[in-house]
Amino acid sequence: MKKFGGSKIGYVDLFAGPGVYDDGTESTPIKILKKAIADPDLRSMLVFCFNDVNPDFAGRLEKQISSIPEIKKLKTKPVVWNQDVGEKIAQMFSAMKVLPIM
Repeated sequence: MKKFGGSKIGYVDLFAGPGVYDDGTESTPIKILKKAIADPDLRSMLVFCFNDVNPDFAGRLEKQISSIPEIKKLKTKPVVWNQDVGEKIAQMFSAMKVLPIM
């Protein structure tokens, strides 16, 4: 992305899961965050928005994110929401600054 002149890119997961499942398997957000932290370009460019409608999953994900070693290396702190995917989420995104999202 840097070679194309961009400085930020968003990563959104609207069905993020609990961070780590009961069997110990990491959910996608944790895997993505760890990869981003390991890459100096990614950790400065990526903006993370995670959501899960299950309040237990959203809370567990927040705890898992905060327990990642070196999480503070990310330029932007990941955001975790607990919302139904629908109009409210759409409004939250429309209120944000526009940036490429994957």
